[in-house]
Amino acid sequence: MPVDSQPGAWIDVSERRGTLLAALACGAIGVAFLIGAFRYDFGSFSVPGPAVFPVLAACGLVVMSAALAVRALRMPAQAEGTRIELGHRNSMAAILALCFVALAFEKVGYGIASFVMLITLSRVFSEAGWIRSALFAVLVAGSSYVIFTRGLGVVLPSGLLGLR
Repeated sequence: MPVDSQPGAWIDVSERRGTLLAALACGAIGVAFLIGAFRYDFGSFSVPGPAVFPVLAACGLVVMSAALAVRALRMPAQAEGTRIELGHRNSMAAILALCFVALAFEKVGYGIASFVMLITLSRVFSEAGWIRSALFAVLVAGSSYVIFTRGLGVVLPSGLLGLR
């Protein structure tokens, strides 16, 4: 059965295969977070350390991914005939914007990293043009910077702008 084609989709697969691919991708992300979480201190039972929440979240993601994989493997044969599309360009743009923030946050600072992420997401997910997207990004990045630094006392990386 053909699917309604959406612009930007990369691959057309059966529902069963698509569900398995999603389970594998989420499971891989969960395992990666679990490995990364072991770099932090677990603390004690009475005073948990910073590793506790990431480990619990990663374990939850791995368990849910395994359940999704089991569900995919138990799908009836009709699921092979149902087609779905994977890899939409909007999803990839959002992932790349978040990866940019994660990788560049310390070097370029909160202001630039947030601005780039917000303008990218605004352009991809809205009808707004460049000017409106830039205004949105400046307002949200600027106001959140003030809220975090002045209101909550959080020290954010100043990066290239040298903000304090």
